[in-house]
Amino acid sequence: MKGRDRSAELPFGQGARLDLGGTFLAVYLGTSPVYWFANVPVQLVSAIKYVLVAIAVMAIWIRIVRLGRIILPFDLTGPPGLVFALFSMSTGFLQSDVGVVASRFYDVALAFLFIWTMYIYVLNGGSAIRVLGLASVVILPFCALVVSAGLLGIPNWPAPFLGSGFTIADTGLGGVRTGWSFGVSLFLPICLVTSEQIGRASPRHGLLFVVVSTVVIVGSQLVTGGRSGLVASLIVLVVWQLVRPIRRWAWLLPAYSGALLALDWAWVSWRLRFDILSGGAGYATLNRFSGGRLDVLAAAVDAFLAKPFTGYGFEQTALKGIQTAGFIHNGWLRIGVEAGVLAIVGHLVLAGAFIVKGFQVYVHANRGRGSESMLAALGLGVMLVIVATLTVSMFEPGIFFGTFQTRALLFAGVGAVSAHAAHREMLDSDVVGDRSKGIPA
Repeated sequence: MKGRDRSAELPFGQGARLDLGGTFLAVYLGTSPVYWFANVPVQLVSAIKYVLVAIAVMAIWIRIVRLGRIILPFDLTGPPGLVFALFSMSTGFLQSDVGVVASRFYDVALAFLFIWTMYIYVLNGGSAIRVLGLASVVILPFCALVVSAGLLGIPNWPAPFLGSGFTIADTGLGGVRTGWSFGVSLFLPICLVTSEQIGRASPRHGLLFVVVSTVVIVGSQLVTGGRSGLVASLIVLVVWQLVRPIRRWAWLLPAYSGALLALDWAWVSWRLRFDILSGGAGYATLNRFSGGRLDVLAAAVDAFLAKPFTGYGFEQTALKGIQTAGFIHNGWLRIGVEAGVLAIVGHLVLAGAFIVKGFQVYVHANRGRGSESMLAALGLGVMLVIVATLTVSMFEPGIFFGTFQTRALLFAGVGAVSAHAAHREMLDSDVVGDRSKGIPA
């Protein structure tokens, strides 16, 4: 006889304690940008994270199978979205090696599996706020270590991916500084959501969490010099303050000023390579400021215009005598060079579909209090995670697929808002009993 989970019938705040699957999922999400730690072998760190996510996903799916309540979205966040994503990149697949095709298929399938895992978890009574909130807490000590490494030189662990001479202060705990800065930027809007949850019990503690999380996340980006992620974080902060103003926002300004003074602006300017711009604003200076990426982008534009409808295939451009696609630091141009304009349109459609889910949750819940207010914060937070991803995609090689660990929080957030949007539709259709009840945020 199949069991019955009553947590989905409880009003917000009366259930949804983290179970085994939710706890392991939160810890994995909180460590998703972390690729190495101290002198622990990189392979061991990866193995631990694989175990975490495997236990989380299996525990969630096994529980849902036992309940007999497997319901997947039937839109672009569900199986149709997976098919659509693969179809949009089909011209690239047809021109690629079998191994590359398998790798890209794995990247896309894993992303959607994560969306569906969070979707069924939340739709069956799991709390997105608790999972994402715990993840936002887990990442903060790692960011603090990076800040400490930049300010105090402690720790001074050598970075394992870039050879001798690089330390945690150069790369963060990711593979490279750009990946670390991007990865932690996705946590900032979730930290803002978590601060509202904390603030419901204690406004002072909620504000303290905002200050601490902002300082250590942005501080770690300043220390490593990850500029694209830093830009994304600043956009997140500005938009959040415009849409959901934080009380006593002025309290944050001394924190930002203190962080910058502590880091020494001259050193920060050098770290972000702003000192290069003192040579003027000509093309040569800007190209040097970008690390030579303008030249690569110009070559990529010419390559795209030569074959705009078919592209050259994934990881095939070097063989065609064109700059390696991996160094095209614009995700949209890169996917266009690899798979043509259809892939660009496909990613735009997916981006719109993801944002719409967050917007639906935000609009429906924006006028409410308590649970509804937290759902509005969740909807806005996930939208800003997507905005941060799209911002970074303008300066880095990827958009949604590839380097899954860095984007794991994105897919979990999309799954969460998709579940809440689906639940709202069920309520409107009288599919889910009492309208006064709802799934926990």
